[in-house]
Amino acid sequence: MIKKGVSIVFAVLMVISLTGYAFAAPFLHWEDKPDALRPGNSQGYFIWRDQQGVHIRITTSGKLHVFSGMVRTDGEFKDVFGKTDCHDDYFHVEGRQKRIVFRFTSTGDVAGLDFHVQDGKKLSFSLSMDGEEINPNSIYIGAEGWHPESNKFTIDGERPGYPDDNEGQTIIVFDGPWGSPPGPGPWHHRPWPGW
Repeated sequence: MIKKGVSIVFAVLMVISLTGYAFAAPFLHWEDKPDALRPGNSQGYFIWRDQQGVHIRITTSGKLHVFSGMVRTDGEFKDVFGKTDCHDDYFHVEGRQKRIVFRFTSTGDVAGLDFHVQDGKKLSFSLSMDGEEINPNSIYIGAEGWHPESNKFTIDGERPGYPDDNEGQTIIVFDGPWGSPPGPGPWHHRPWPGW
């Protein structure tokens, strides 16, 4: 009888501790530059946000690669700046400031975008390398450099929760909107010719 009582108490405590763990699991954060970003030594997309806005960087481990893609928002993109040394690279803000289409080339240097989002809470990404869908293990998000499940994913600052799937896209849910802090990103930027 005592053994049965101890077993029941033990089972209840296990359930409570596992349930507590599930509710205490951390959110996926995307603050701060991924530690994995090492120009010339790492390869892929590096995405983060900080007080200067949202940042997308690309680099390779020395070989020539072409990175292309699209970023969409439910708000408007503001203060969009690009950094590149290649004359064939470009980015365009389209669709009433709701979409950025880009192409950047790297042989180990760093290129990318900085921007703010106004009146929006979602960013949807579709990322490629060399004309093919990039392996999500080559997409690093936030200081911890976690990877989405697919090259197509959405960062949602509106609903608290955990990743789920919506029409084939990974939905990454964070604990709050990022807002639009003032000021340009940390680099000195030059607007794209023709802007």
